[in-house]
Amino acid sequence: MKFSQKDITQIQEKGLSLKQVEDQIAIFKRGNKAVKILAAATVENGISQVDSKQAEKFICIFEDLKHNVKLVNFIPASGAATRMFKEIYVFIENFQPEEDTIEEYFRRSENKKLQQFLTELNKLPFYEEALSSAEKNYPDFKSSSPDTQKYYLVKAMLFAPGLELGNFPKGLVPFHTYKEYTATAFEEHLYEAGTYADKNDRVNIHFTISKEHLDKFKKEYDAIRTRVEAQTGMSFQIGFSFQDSKTDTIAVDTSNEVFRSPGDDLFFRPGGHGALIENLNNLDADLVFIKNIDNLVTAKNRKEVAFYKKNARR
Repeated sequence: MKFSQKDITQIQEKGLSLKQVEDQIAIFKRGNKAVKILAAATVENGISQVDSKQAEKFICIFEDLKHNVKLVNFIPASGAATRMFKEIYVFIENFQPEEDTIEEYFRRSENKKLQQFLTELNKLPFYEEALSSAEKNYPDFKSSSPDTQKYYLVKAMLFAPGLELGNFPKGLVPFHTYKEYTATAFEEHLYEAGTYADKNDRVNIHFTISKEHLDKFKKEYDAIRTRVEAQTGMSFQIGFSFQDSKTDTIAVDTSNEVFRSPGDDLFFRPGGHGALIENLNNLDADLVFIKNIDNLVTAKNRKEVAFYKKNARR
C-alpha cells in the first residue's frame, strides 16, 4: 500500500511511524487470532471469595490505611455519545414519517433494541427536556401522528435545534433521574467516589477525555459543584488528561484499504482503554480505583459498591 508524502507527514505528526501504520493494516488483513479458552473463572479457580467476617476485616484495614496513601479514581471517559446512539442515527436516516410507519420499519429492520428504545422513550432521563424541545422546534408536533412524534423526539434528542446529545461525550449524557434533578454519568462518579475514595473529606478523581470536550466537562462541573459538595460534604480535586494520539489506529474499509476524509486525509480512530496506560502511569497515586464512565449505579446502590471496593483483596 503506497502512501503519499502528505500521508507520511500526517502519520508522523501523530507520533507514529510508517511501519507502525503498515503493521496495523497487516493485522486487519490477518484477522483476529482465535483464543483457546481452557476454562471459565470460578470460585477457587481464578476467583477468591471472602465471607462477611473477612470482608469487614478488610474494610477496617482499608479505612485505617487510606489516610496514609494517595488515592485516585481513574475514569476513562473519552467515549462519544455517537456510539451510544448508533442505531438511532440509522433510524433517522432511513425512516420516512410521511410514507412509513414505525411498525413497518421494525418488520424490515428486525432491530429489537431499537424497538425497545422507541417504545420506552418516556423512561429516558432526558425525555421531558427532549419533549419540550420537540414541541418548541416542530410546530406540527402536537398534531402529528404518534409515529411522527417519536421521529421528532429522537431528532430533538440528537440534533440542533434540540439537546444535541449526539455531539456530547458519553460522560455528559443524562443517566439517572431523581426527584429534584437529573445526573450525568460524570456527576454520578463524583458521588460514588465520595463513598469510598475520600481522604480528609477530599476526593481526587481523574477523567481521561477527548481534548475537544474539556470545556464541556468544566462547564458541567461548575453547574453541579454546589449540589455535589452539599450532598457529599466533600471537596473534589478533578483532573483531566487526553489520550496520546500516537496510540491511534488507522481506519480501513471492508477491503482493508485506508479510509479517508472528504479532504483526502487519512482517518484514525482512538485506541481502546489499553491506550491509557501512559495516562495511568502519569498519576501521582499509591492506590488507583479504575472504572468505566458508564459503569454506574443509582444512589440507593452506592453503599453496596463502596462495600466491595473497600474489601477487595489487592
